Amino acid sequence: MAEEAAQMNAAAAAFCASPLAEPFQVAAVAEASMQAAQRASWAAQSVESFGLEHGERLASEGGDVGWLATLRQVTRQASEAAEQSAQNCKSLAAGVREQCLDALKARKSKVPCKNHLAGRCSKGAACEFSHDAQDMQPRPLMLKSMKQCIFFAKGSCVRGPACPFSHGEEESAEIERYVESLRKEKKQTSGTSTFRR
Repeated sequence: MAEEAAQMNAAAAAFCASPLAEPFQVAAVAEASMQAAQRASWAAQSVESFGLEHGERLASEGGDVGWLATLRQVTRQASEAAEQSAQNCKSLAAGVREQCLDALKARKSKVPCKNHLAGRCSKGAACEFSHDAQDMQPRPLMLKSMKQCIFFAKGSCVRGPACPFSHGEEESAEIERYVESLRKEKKQTSGTSTFRR
């Protein structure tokens, strides 16, 4: 049992290190390897107990106790190998988990968390909305869309001046004027470069 657990955990550690392994698979394999290491430890303890209880009696009766010493050594080594592989697997699973959390942080929405703004977000780092003050910085008109913000129209836009959509007719008109001036400038620049040829 101890040797089987050691072999299984060696394969589990190799799987956990594979770049093709999915995070949930790595977590499940790491958990299974910890359980296998526990079984290997129980097997080693059982053999050790048996050796302590019956070894002296076998020796006093003139029996061969060499096999018992070998069995104790093999199960102890297998248990240690299973434990080491399980720890490696656990460490790799923790690394994969951290990578997933980092990826989640990188994919976070730029929409501010209204609960965080009110000081009552209970999700912390796991929140899918932004807790970053940068995401509340006013967005320059040149980076806004002329399309009107539907939440602003309802009076519920949490992004305020950081919203990428225009807030009201006035802002839409300003953005439209800016876009029109860029078009004219581009047209003039392209006309000048054509004339030079």
